[in-house]
Amino acid sequence: MLLADLVRDPALHLDVVVPATTDDVRIVAAHVSELVRPQEWLQGGELLMTIGLLLEVTEDECDAYVRSVRDGGAAALALGLGHGLPHQEAPEPLVAAARRHGIPLLTVPDEVPFIAVTKAVFRALAAQEQAAMQHAVDLLRDLTRAATGTDPLTAMTRTWERGTGTTVFVLDRAGRSLDTTGSPPPSGIADLLAAVEQKGLHGSARDVTDRARVDVQPLGVDRLRGFVVVQTPVGDGAVGAEADPVAVAALVSLLSAELERRHLAGDAGRRARSALVGRALDAAPGAPVWGHLRDAGLRGESVRALVVDVTDLPEAAELAGDLALVASAGLVRHHGGELVVLADEGTDLAAVARRFAAGRPCGIGRPMPLDRLRDTVGQARAAMLVSRSTGEPVEHHDDPLDTLLATVSAPEAVRAYADTVLAPLERADADGTLLATLAAWLDAGSVDATASRLDVHRHTVRNRLQRIADLTGAQLDSAEGRLHLHLAVRLRGDLRDGRLGQS
Repeated sequence: MLLADLVRDPALHLDVVVPATTDDVRIVAAHVSELVRPQEWLQGGELLMTIGLLLEVTEDECDAYVRSVRDGGAAALALGLGHGLPHQEAPEPLVAAARRHGIPLLTVPDEVPFIAVTKAVFRALAAQEQAAMQHAVDLLRDLTRAATGTDPLTAMTRTWERGTGTTVFVLDRAGRSLDTTGSPPPSGIADLLAAVEQKGLHGSARDVTDRARVDVQPLGVDRLRGFVVVQTPVGDGAVGAEADPVAVAALVSLLSAELERRHLAGDAGRRARSALVGRALDAAPGAPVWGHLRDAGLRGESVRALVVDVTDLPEAAELAGDLALVASAGLVRHHGGELVVLADEGTDLAAVARRFAAGRPCGIGRPMPLDRLRDTVGQARAAMLVSRSTGEPVEHHDDPLDTLLATVSAPEAVRAYADTVLAPLERADADGTLLATLAAWLDAGSVDATASRLDVHRHTVRNRLQRIADLTGAQLDSAEGRLHLHLAVRLRGDLRDGRLGQS
């Protein structure tokens, strides 16, 4: 209850000696104590009542006493007056100390016992609790009614806002707003959503600034379907208060049921889009199905594929539904132990895979024109095989060797291989001329092209190549010999640039 409401109670005849500095001082309990250092016996928010039996009326003692009351978190101090009591009026040192420390000071007249004040406080608190409970029941009834309407999600959020003075946003797992009002969710909530997603249906997160408190709760029954974000204003002029936990639980339950209903209602559409992807993969170039993919929502000039290995994954269908949230127009096919996801070129499929399919082998194809859809899917399948050894999503590279090298996760083994092939050459090649000639020759493919690239005579190139063969023992005229040199040069560069072990 508010201290001002207690003061206005006509039955108590309380006098205000030192007024509160604000109008919103709240009383959560009433307590009587004659201790001169009551701090450790207080929990905060109390109206502390005393007759000052043990209090020495000196400036120092009164200051220490009020400071202890303040540090204990008491909301206000009440001094009992009357015949036979130590004080018939509030002593000036106590009044001065209360003003100095910002503690409201009341006096209780002789005819009003402390128990009457205590009863009044707890009677008011009980009435507030009853009113809050009734409000929660009414809000729950209104939310239930809203849940049965034509646009239940929007109706529930607006009902909540009217009933609580807070703003609520409902987001899908991709963080996109689901209500139809178009109001953007609070900025900077990505970390809160990530924290809740990491904990799943048992998680929650909160952030408090000087202007608002933002709470995030998960939505879903057996699987995370989305989030509800409640934004409560704080600070000067704020009208929102901490929502009743029962009401919050009711809101989460009703919104979870609505998202589950939407998910089930979307099964037919997901099956249709899955079939469309299947027809597109089987169709000849130029077939009408390509236009259907554009009609479904592929807007860019290029498409790229994500392939996820879901062999022996019981929740494969649920994972397909999650991925459909972020794929262009929900183009996801579940077939033969894999999920094929089609998306516009701008979609960060690596981030999608890490978020929704963490720990599963995932491959990502290069962006391709729509009529080369099967090429990007084939690349994604090849990269997925590499991902089985890396444990991370693997993107197909322009050079297939780069994709193969993405499997390397032990730089020390690579360094040992490169040393075996190149160390004799590097020891004799202080200025790097021989190594540069070898790299140019492997890339150019001929002595003349190498000489032109290095701007030297072809005989110089031949002499250097002979020196390289003598130092390394490699047969430059054999495919196997050139392969070892090519791999060693490539791996040495990847080690230097820190690319090994990264997808």
